[in-house]
Amino acid sequence: MTYGAGNSGDYKKLKGQMIQVTDTDPTVNLGSWATGGNLNTAREFLNSAGTQTASLGFGGRSGSTSYAITERYDGSSWTEVGDLNTGRFGLGGTGTQTAAIGYGGATPPGNTDVAVAETFDGTSWTEVGDLNTVRRAVGSVGSTNTAALAVSGVTTTVQA
Repeated sequence: MTYGAGNSGDYKKLKGQMIQVTDTDPTVNLGSWATGGNLNTAREFLNSAGTQTASLGFGGRSGSTSYAITERYDGSSWTEVGDLNTGRFGLGGTGTQTAAIGYGGATPPGNTDVAVAETFDGTSWTEVGDLNTVRRAVGSVGSTNTAALAVSGVTTTVQA
């Protein structure tokens, strides 16, 4: 049994419940992507912390070069600030622009996995207690530099 008129907006009874039937799937417009400023140093496998208009990008690599670079984003452009103590890529991280943490990752040569953990205070990085297990490609859970989890990741075992 069909209730209503036309192809769109018809109602049908299905197992005792009235449902609306439409010709197409409904769409929701959640906005669109926008382009912001580019990083000053292009790199891959970096991590980040913060929000859309107050964030950090730190670490990373380009080819065989690993970076300690930290850049701060203000919603339109990036500015380099205090660098990590240990340059690495594939590190985990979370927090805010003024209270971030970065941990794990890998360093050249040979892409050696590390357990290094550092906190950022908005100006500089300070090494803190290392991870229990060295690893890179570390997943991150948390929102501050004092309440974060390092999850999963990859460990490399060198065979003799």
